[in-house]
Amino acid sequence: MTCREYGLWETLRERQVKWGFVYFDGDDVAAGFRDTSRDIVYADFNTLKASGWVEVVAIRARKKDGTY
Repeated sequence: MTCREYGLWETLRERQVKWGFVYFDGDDVAAGFRDTSRDIVYADFNTLKASGWVEVVAIRARKKDGTY
């Protein structure tokens, strides 16, 4: 795990402890990291998911009007 991935994991863990769940939004998370694009956040998230540090419990489905 790289330092950047650890920072992302720690941020997600803090949000999960605070609210009991995390809706992952790369734009929102990237805003908390200086000079980090959403693409990097999503790439790091996928790396954490592939290595077992993050588990996706449920994928949100679109509503009838097309929003999440």
